Amino acid sequence: MLKKIAFVLSLMFTLSIVYAECEEPALSKFPGYILRNQSLVKEGENLTAAEFKVEITEVFEDAVLFKIWRKGEEYTKGSTGVSEEYRSPYKDLIIELHNTPIVGGARVANVSIYTPWRANLTANFTIEAYEEGLTSLLGYPAVRAGKLFELEASITNVGEIEAINVSIIPRFKDFEILYSNLKNVSSICPNSSFEVKFLLRAPKVGRIFNYSLILETKYSDKNIQTGEKNTYLDFLETKIAVIGESNITIEKTLHYPWDYKNNKVRKPALVGDIVKVTIEIKNPSNYTTFYGEVRDILPEGLEVVYG
Repeated sequence: MLKKIAFVLSLMFTLSIVYAECEEPALSKFPGYILRNQSLVKEGENLTAAEFKVEITEVFEDAVLFKIWRKGEEYTKGSTGVSEEYRSPYKDLIIELHNTPIVGGARVANVSIYTPWRANLTANFTIEAYEEGLTSLLGYPAVRAGKLFELEASITNVGEIEAINVSIIPRFKDFEILYSNLKNVSSICPNSSFEVKFLLRAPKVGRIFNYSLILETKYSDKNIQTGEKNTYLDFLETKIAVIGESNITIEKTLHYPWDYKNNKVRKPALVGDIVKVTIEIKNPSNYTTFYGEVRDILPEGLEVVYG
């Protein structure tokens, strides 16, 4: 148990708190915020920005009403006037209304959406399975059951400010980790990347299974313009299919001759008796094995009379 705990800890990738000097993004109209979307929007239409969706419910000559969703859930409602801005209760969204012109016979809202600077880690995965062209029906990369393969993740900060206090834990379920190059780094500046590599062994299965290979990623940031600090927990994942191998079993059964005089099986057989040998070949998996060959080596002195 102690070895297992030590192994898990060794795979935990923790960035030290020696922060790099990252270049700060240019200031916008609202310091600490970045323009995510600017559009002309009709009543009933939506516009998106980061994890937000804003539906313009009504457009007036000098104002708009709207509903806001965050990560697919209804967040709040609000309104704002021309040349004014709306700020959400948690300081995570600014909606600015520039004007409400007539376009195509309908009044529309000329709206800009701002959200705060943040760190944002994403991952691009590459799987090298040592067998070219092997994919699942769903298009996932695939590997044979029990075989080795390499997983490489290029983790990039696509946000505006640096990611700090980063920790990464691989969540690979039934896959065995044979090697990993996880190591300590400082912080991750915007538009910077680092590579993580694993050598994995696929689980031994008897049919096709689809798996998610997940890097549980926790990190923080600090927006020096707004003074806000945030912590994020992301699950960066890729899909892989494990293709089960056929599993052949062979059973041999020996049938001794019947002794009619004594009304029982004669065992051991006598010289000259005919002994029946049955060989049963089974494939309990869901895959066909081709080009199989079975050779039965008989004891010296036996003669095959049939089969």
